[in-house]
Amino acid sequence: MIRVSFLLSAWLLAANASAATNMPTGAEGGTYHAIGVDISRITPLYGVDINVISSVGSVDNIRQLFKNNEVDLSLAQSDVIAAFKKSPQATTQSAIQNLRLVLPLYQEEVHILANKSIQTISDLAGKRVGVGRIGSGTHITATNILRLLKLKTLPNNKLSPLDAYKALLFGELDAVFFVSGKPINFIQGMLEMNDRQDLKSYVAGIHLLAIEDDRLNESYDIASIDPNDYVSKNRKHKLTNISIPTISVTAALVTRVFPDDNKWVTGKRCREIGRVHRAISNRLHFLASGGTAKNKFHPKWASVDLKHPIDLEVSDCVKAKIATKKVIKATTSSEIVAPDQNKVEVHLNAEEIAEAHCLLTTHKPCSSATIPDDSTLEPLL
Repeated sequence: MIRVSFLLSAWLLAANASAATNMPTGAEGGTYHAIGVDISRITPLYGVDINVISSVGSVDNIRQLFKNNEVDLSLAQSDVIAAFKKSPQATTQSAIQNLRLVLPLYQEEVHILANKSIQTISDLAGKRVGVGRIGSGTHITATNILRLLKLKTLPNNKLSPLDAYKALLFGELDAVFFVSGKPINFIQGMLEMNDRQDLKSYVAGIHLLAIEDDRLNESYDIASIDPNDYVSKNRKHKLTNISIPTISVTAALVTRVFPDDNKWVTGKRCREIGRVHRAISNRLHFLASGGTAKNKFHPKWASVDLKHPIDLEVSDCVKAKIATKKVIKATTSSEIVAPDQNKVEVHLNAEEIAEAHCLLTTHKPCSSATIPDDSTLEPLL
């Protein structure tokens, strides 16, 4: 009996050791999801398999980190972390006290796309504005910006990023906030619609709004969206012909304090966090190079700053350098896990026009991301 129990325990430990590290990111088609996929392609070189999970965004990511014991890593915005610290909710305070930094990554620019009736950010007053779905970082950022600027809009917080984008093109919304590292996949796809006679009327007059106000500078970094950030494949169309001033937040890879009730499991998880840190740090030059024609990485890696300050305590798993030291030769393209060839870039086509218009009339999101019930997010808002 003792031998059977021992073997069973050994089997369970072995099964746990082979499990992938789960990491919620964001909606497919967004930068968070793309960055997560890129990370999952290099970490096997360091003995860590990552399962990239679609999510609503930053708030949902942190919620999953503390409510799902199988989630060890997630991506989050710096201003969401700051908002958590100011929250009076006991649940939120418990989460933030146990949230830890693995690495700061890149700046996420605030994009506001608007129709031609809106020329300045002050014109948003009284307009139908997509402010990000509850549970997303965009919702926190957009709401805070409008509050700081004392602008009262008709906010829509029910739509996923892709659905909000479609609603803008169909005239269901007047403007939409997006907070994500440029370039955003589906905004890029909007430029391709200019060469389609059946689609270009939907994007006519859609433009970026400048965000430039001293009232925002204390909470956000100054940034810009430049002409070369969004260019169509045939080089004929650009989202903007001039640099548009905006603001940004910092995307961060975060983890949590692991319980010490099982030292073997905690040690394993901590070593994996350390290895992920080493993988990104050691391979950043390769990620920033963009990869190869067959195995591309997101362009945002080129602007990653691993030393950017974030007001969050660094994980002990990183500080202790608990990861097993191992000499690994220079990365070659053949060693990198190829992206899923079945994934299709999120662009708006004629078929989606009809399908999306039906969905918009009922205001039901059509994103493939797992959407938690809003009531479960209330303690984290």
